[in-house]
Amino acid sequence: MTHIEQLRAITRYLSIAHHIPGRIRLKMKLEALASREFDAIGQVGQLRAMIESMPGIRDLRVNPAALSCVVEYDQSELPASLWESLIKGEECDAVHALLERIALHYQTFARDSE
Repeated sequence: MTHIEQLRAITRYLSIAHHIPGRIRLKMKLEALASREFDAIGQVGQLRAMIESMPGIRDLRVNPAALSCVVEYDQSELPASLWESLIKGEECDAVHALLERIALHYQTFARDSE
């Protein structure tokens, strides 16, 4: 499973708890902890570092006890509607373009981390 496929699989365990443009709080469903998708990630620290370094992400705060995270982002890079579409698993050009950007960013991040 590629990292993009993992990201897509993970989004089905996420919901938007609160969202104002520029700041989103995501909640993870409890059953995600037992899922193969989360087992496959393995390197949580590496995943977090990769997300934090993505263009448009200003800050990422994770609260493991609450199974939530807050992402502050640049609306010009990541429009609010794009977050909604991504989390809902919608198939649209904007989501596909974002996933492509994430894939390219991950390749660069992984290469630079070696």
